[in-house]
Amino acid sequence: MPPKINFKTLLGKRDNAIHALKELFEEFETVFEIQPQLKRLEQIFTILETKYRSIKEQQEFIADKYVEGGVEETLKEAHKRIGDAVKEEYLKISKKFAAYQKEVSSKKPQEETETLKAMTSAVLKMTETMSTGSKPSKSGVERLPVTSWDGSRRMYPTWRKEFNHWMKKHAQDEDEQLQRFRKALPSHLWWTDQVKTCKTIDQAWKILDIEFSDKRKLMDELLAGISKHDQVKRDSKSLIRYATTISSYVNDMEANDCMVTSSEAPFFMSQLLSKLTPSDNAEFGREMKRNKKEESVLGLVEWLYEEAALRSRGKLEYDNESAEQSRRVGPFRKVDTRNLATKIPEDATCPFDCPEEHLLAACPIYKKLTVNQRWDIVQQNKRCRKCLRASHHTRDCKKPDGTSCDKCKKNHHKSLHNERNSVPPLDPSAVPFSVQERAISQNHNIERIKHGIGLCPIQKVKVKDADGNFMEMLALLDTG
Repeated sequence: MPPKINFKTLLGKRDNAIHALKELFEEFETVFEIQPQLKRLEQIFTILETKYRSIKEQQEFIADKYVEGGVEETLKEAHKRIGDAVKEEYLKISKKFAAYQKEVSSKKPQEETETLKAMTSAVLKMTETMSTGSKPSKSGVERLPVTSWDGSRRMYPTWRKEFNHWMKKHAQDEDEQLQRFRKALPSHLWWTDQVKTCKTIDQAWKILDIEFSDKRKLMDELLAGISKHDQVKRDSKSLIRYATTISSYVNDMEANDCMVTSSEAPFFMSQLLSKLTPSDNAEFGREMKRNKKEESVLGLVEWLYEEAALRSRGKLEYDNESAEQSRRVGPFRKVDTRNLATKIPEDATCPFDCPEEHLLAACPIYKKLTVNQRWDIVQQNKRCRKCLRASHHTRDCKKPDGTSCDKCKKNHHKSLHNERNSVPPLDPSAVPFSVQERAISQNHNIERIKHGIGLCPIQKVKVKDADGNFMEMLALLDTG
């Protein structure tokens, strides 16, 4: 008899593969928007195509097993619809890639023709210059590859360096530089009108440098961009984008001598961490502490890339957290889920083989034990002291320090808290201590000695003797 086919496992593998393929679709769309080089897009499409062929083989294998196992037609149709949806998305991506490939290939002959014309013109002008010794005409200046400025403070230093590089490379005089300078400025910028009246290129640079070369203003603008950044979600795509944004900001700042990767910029680091969720923020700090590293910008970027790679593999813990938050019915209330049929994880159940399945902290046998006996049970079964689970060590527990015990701030479960220094309660039936007669005799002695009359503050207290017994005594309070 052939072994029984586990369709649940086959469908799970298929769904995981489709999830990974959809992430490749998103990556292709993101890169395609910026019109990259063809080689970069070909690399992504090759991986995407290989993944699609693998999923197609899985689809055919599952369909054959459906036929052999005599599965219902509804399941077959559902399986076919999933395959058709993936195929439709793949064909869209393939058409985009083919069109972009055709567009890039058609531009190459045109670019080669323009390059050949430029080289021919340059050779002719060089020959003319060598023969006559005259200066090249200004018609060649129009072909200089000088980029335009978008008017932003962030791009100003880079544009300034590129402009001076091309002017120096082609040996342009000050008048030609000033003409190029005016053409490179944006028309809508207020500062463009201010430099139109400048007679020299140095005067024009001086006006712009006063406003756009101020490193303090650039730093404030970049920090404002970080502070306005949305809260980063816990999925892999959001983490990758946030890491790329941080790298871009760091490059812009350090290009202007604003060293934000050193320990001298703690404010910038706190701004970056504030955009993470509290759980991710704590996880990053715990990872740095575990590896004995200092929290830095470069360390955060590296951790974000590593964490995104891990979370892209499938459903993780944060999916369960989002499901828990979806059960909220208001800002301060939750649905009572104690009576719902929820399955307790195996690493959290009690080790006493009770007929009912429950947590170790809720076990009646565990509750009857003393604190020392509970500690022995936890150590013998290699349980975490914070959450009483057996799947990890206490130092690897994700529960924040000082939150597992509501009676103290130590890192242990509240059921392991030991009240060693507790004082026994006072006996309400004890006879009150009378000090009236002694007070009268003391006042009488004071009058006989003819000193001034005064009141001494006295308080009844309990004192512990050498045998551990408590006795009531009077204590004289010295007010100093």
